[in-house]
Amino acid sequence: MSEQSIRNMLHSYQEKAHLPGNITPHMFRHSVATYLLEEDVDIAYIQKLLGHSSIKTTQIYIHVASKKQAELLKERHPRNKMSIR
Repeated sequence: MSEQSIRNMLHSYQEKAHLPGNITPHMFRHSVATYLLEEDVDIAYIQKLLGHSSIKTTQIYIHVASKKQAELLKERHPRNKMSIR
């Protein structure tokens, strides 16, 4: 499928759903990637899905809400595995 055919499909579905604004393939791609990251999908898998050659590109591309970042840091910080007596 071409980008234009996807753009046309999105536009058609947007009209049928009576959604305002303009939904682009890039917006859809970004939203899916962000959702996957927020659902704790490994960023390497997202990188492969998006076709990025560099993980840095994927990290820049995906915007994660600061709240989710704080939750992940709190949950997965190495200090959580330490047992201090």
